[in-house]
Amino acid sequence: MSSVDTEQLGVLMGELERTCPQTLKATALDFVPTMMEPQDELIHELVFSLLLWESSLTHAIRGMQLIRESLADYNELRVCFPEDLSGIIGTRYPGSLERSERIIAALNSVFQREQSLSLGVLRELSKHDARRYLTTLSGVPGFVAARVTLIGLGGHAFPIDGLLMKYLAKQGVLVGTASQEQHMGRMERAVRAADSHRLYCMIEYWADQKRNSSSATETLEENGRPADQSRNAS
Repeated sequence: MSSVDTEQLGVLMGELERTCPQTLKATALDFVPTMMEPQDELIHELVFSLLLWESSLTHAIRGMQLIRESLADYNELRVCFPEDLSGIIGTRYPGSLERSERIIAALNSVFQREQSLSLGVLRELSKHDARRYLTTLSGVPGFVAARVTLIGLGGHAFPIDGLLMKYLAKQGVLVGTASQEQHMGRMERAVRAADSHRLYCMIEYWADQKRNSSSATETLEENGRPADQSRNAS
């Protein structure tokens, strides 16, 4: 069994409010303001979230910049070979080849359904159905579907990948053994919808600081292939 220790969660929230900037970047456009064609904010968010999954904000921002510098548009990204995309973002990027395969698979899944690279259909659906749509896209882990729902659509979700799960467990917030999906569900029930966006952004910022520390570098080297953790996350 697993649970969320609400007392420890409250302690962490208080610490984050004291240490995080008052205004935090949240969307892919905040971090990487220039979109490639077609200019679809949700596609931009999807690709950024796939770069962030089992990685860091620092990695994701740099990965987006390298893709933008190397490719003409998202359609070129969609038809890219995984090995070529892995070379663009860097073979030392955590889980570089698997991540590249997932990005390409997700974009092709969108294209096959919509006959274009657009996720505008999600704005016409309920938040629940939009998240379900995202989870059924090829290559999209639960973390990514939850993050696009929360950040891109303003729905209630709480994205957790393996690294966030580890950090939150170390803080005593997540207790017991459970899958990422189970922990996400428990956090969504423990955190009010009105608080989830701010809290997640603070945790995302905090985690990036930890991942960029010397100890986090060692952790990334030890867990450099998200495939080891994430086969069960999709």
